[in-house]
Amino acid sequence: MDGQITVEQGTMALVEVEKEKKDNGGNKREFSTKEAVLSLLFFVLSFGFTHFAVGYIGGIWGGVVWLLTGVLGAVYVRVKGFAVAKGQFVLFCVAEAFCLVPLFCTNGLLNTLAATFTFLLLAYLGISLSGAELFGEDFVADLLEAICVQPFTRFAEGPLAAKKFLKNPKSCKTMLYVVLGLLCSLPLSIMVFYLLMWSDAMFADKMESLFDMMPSFEFRYVWELIFAVPVWLYVFGGLAATQNKRTGPLINIKGGRVLPAILGYTMVTPICIFYVMYIAVQFNYFTAAFGGTLPGEYSYSSYARKGFFELCAIAVINLCVIACMNLFLKRKEDGSPSVAMKVYCTLLSGFTVLLIVSAISKMVLYINEMGMTPLRIYTSWFMLVLAVFFVLIIAAQFTKLRFCRAAFVSFTLLFAVLCFSNVDGMIAKYNVNAYRTGKLERVDFGVLERLGDAALVHVERLTDAEDRVIAEEARECYKDMLRESGRKSDVAYFSIPRVIGRSK
Repeated sequence: MDGQITVEQGTMALVEVEKEKKDNGGNKREFSTKEAVLSLLFFVLSFGFTHFAVGYIGGIWGGVVWLLTGVLGAVYVRVKGFAVAKGQFVLFCVAEAFCLVPLFCTNGLLNTLAATFTFLLLAYLGISLSGAELFGEDFVADLLEAICVQPFTRFAEGPLAAKKFLKNPKSCKTMLYVVLGLLCSLPLSIMVFYLLMWSDAMFADKMESLFDMMPSFEFRYVWELIFAVPVWLYVFGGLAATQNKRTGPLINIKGGRVLPAILGYTMVTPICIFYVMYIAVQFNYFTAAFGGTLPGEYSYSSYARKGFFELCAIAVINLCVIACMNLFLKRKEDGSPSVAMKVYCTLLSGFTVLLIVSAISKMVLYINEMGMTPLRIYTSWFMLVLAVFFVLIIAAQFTKLRFCRAAFVSFTLLFAVLCFSNVDGMIAKYNVNAYRTGKLERVDFGVLERLGDAALVHVERLTDAEDRVIAEEARECYKDMLRESGRKSDVAYFSIPRVIGRSK
């Protein structure tokens, strides 16, 4: 009896193994009708990506495509019966929220970055559903695996799922009848349509207007359809890869910590000494902006630019040094960092934060004197993000702070402020208000014109300026901006600031 039970147990085990192999990418796996429908919907969405999102890059279509991708992904997760944790649900909501950025922002660059951010979040969400720890120690490795590896493990899943319709006689017969019915009705429908047009002039005018609005067929549609195929394979493959049972990251971070700690600390010590000397020698230069003064040998632009590039170089070096120390230096037996590592990480981060604060103060001085531009705002935002990251590194040395999770939350909040604040409109409003209050002597209409629809309402305020030259320039700039705005598709580049600006 015992032997019989053992044989049955072994047979069941073999069945489970074979089932797991089929579920992990084998061509023999059976697909449900719902999966087949979702596969076809993803193909349609992929064509929407190549035609609309790419064709009208920086517009609202990018957000729409990724919003629908997230929705269909959620339906797939529901169909497959995945258990979704609260953190994963929050991550999904954040990803979907950034799809709405084009409604509040007319800046094509920020809209594209927001769409890219959504893609990264959805990809990371997929690998977390397959077993990766959410914002764990292997966050970077998991994200890279989600983008570069996971989709290709199920690359053929989309067509295999779509073949379900061919294997289902009833569905295949229904589709065949639908196609035949449409083909049979085509001649009669065309005849009836033209008779109706000939019978009524108003109907004919409406139909002609409708035809004028419809895009004419172009050969580029064929190329867009062709390029939609790899997009479909990649996206649906990444979604299907959530079924892969993941045992660990491809890159073992802990396995790389083999270098003696004293070696790393000896290498970092001279760098810290040079930083101290550098700050001591350049103290007056770096702190001049705190008092609102400008070194005599610099202009405002050169003073701000020089500080920013110095900051970037030092910040990148320090981030690399800190990362290498955590990746390659041996730790204590329990895996925790030594006191020396905490000290060096704190020193390097502290030096960088000091330089960042100095650079931000110089940028504020530059903006007060010369006004805002998108580049000045972007660099200020980037410096703020770096400052937050290094502050979190310092906090992680003395608390049980989970750096990856805290860094993600901080970056997401700061990125949301940048994307949802209508930054172009904010820049235009600041410059116009600064001129009207006498803070700025002139208005750079070249900057305002490049801000696009978001600046329309603020440029219009200058058309009645007391300075006749400024008023005339504002009117000309306003006309040019309206003309340029009219060349853009109202649907593809729809946004709230655009509607407000063009309604004036």
